[in-house]
Amino acid sequence: MSFAALAAVAVMVSAPMAAAQPREEPAPKVSVSLIAVRATHQGHEERQFDRSIASIHETVEDLKQFDDFRQLRAVTTTAAYGEETKIPIDARYTLILKPVQRASHNRIRCNIRVDMRLEKEEDKSSSDDDDEPKFREVLRCTLLAVSDKPFKVGGLRLDEGLLVLILTLTDPQTNTDA
Repeated sequence: MSFAALAAVAVMVSAPMAAAQPREEPAPKVSVSLIAVRATHQGHEERQFDRSIASIHETVEDLKQFDDFRQLRAVTTTAAYGEETKIPIDARYTLILKPVQRASHNRIRCNIRVDMRLEKEEDKSSSDDDDEPKFREVLRCTLLAVSDKPFKVGGLRLDEGLLVLILTLTDPQTNTDA
C-alpha cells in the first residue's frame, strides 16, 4: 500500500472517531440580579426609597432600624455553575458568587462571598513596589436560593449606614424540574 493510500485510510478512520467525541457543553448559567443598597437611619417618619428600588420594600421589611434606602449599584449578569463570578459593588466591596448546584423545589445552592479592599495602611504585607490591591474576606455563606425570588445579604458597614445586597438568582431549568 502506498503512503497516499495509507494517509487516506487514516483520515477516513479518524474522521468518524473525531465526530463521535462528545462536545463539551458550556456549564449551565444562572441569571443574577443584584441591587446594592445603603441602608441608614435618617429620622424619617416613613421609610424612604429611591424610585429605582421601590420594588425591594418586601425584601427589607424586617430591617426596622433603617428608614432610608439608597441604591449604590444595580447589576444584571450571569454566573455559570461551578465558577466564581466577581461583581464589584463599589470601590471597597466585591461580591463573589458561585452557583454550586440545582436543588429540589426550584432552589439553587450557592456560595456567596464579599471581599473588602484594604486601605494601604491596613495592608501590613504591602511593599512600596506592590500596586495590586489587597482584599480581605468579610462575609461568606452558602445558601439555598429560591429561583426568581429576591433575598438579602447584609451587615457590612459603609461610611454611613450598612450595605445590603438584594440578590435574585434565576435558573430556567429549576422551573421545569419541580
